[in-house]
Amino acid sequence: MTLTTTGHEFQPMNMSVQLLNTVYVSTRIRCAKACVQIGDCRTFDYDSSLSGRCRLFEADLTTGQIISSSSSTSIVGSTLITNDMFASFGNTPCNFNCKNSPYLSCNINNTCQCEGHTYWNGTTCDLQKFTGASCSVNNECRVDLNLTCLQFFQCGREYSFLKK
Repeated sequence: MTLTTTGHEFQPMNMSVQLLNTVYVSTRIRCAKACVQIGDCRTFDYDSSLSGRCRLFEADLTTGQIISSSSSTSIVGSTLITNDMFASFGNTPCNFNCKNSPYLSCNINNTCQCEGHTYWNGTTCDLQKFTGASCSVNNECRVDLNLTCLQFFQCGREYSFLKK
């Protein structure tokens, strides 16, 4: 985890979709632990002046941003995602590394797959993208929000119009 200086909070692109949970804990360390315990959590913000409010997000800096907070006690923590965390991935049978990774799970064919709203980019499991983001294949876009990679290589909704 990396931490910002105090006076910052996290703003995801889509709060209603990317906010996983809000809990109240006594320290930022406990907030970080709460994030680690949820496999989809990549970012948290903690504010001790708001009764220890700890917000857990599936978003990271590709789908959200760190902004100045009106609270001087608010801090943001982000999970560091590195290629070596996915070294055992590549369509391999589930093993110790896959089963114990918060970003990978075993599918019904007993091979590793990316978790939640993520896709395999060739080296890591990246977060799926929202409307307007660039893409090259459908699984890069938030399929749970009915987004696909449109012909002009942006995530969006395909609309079909009926001709009379």
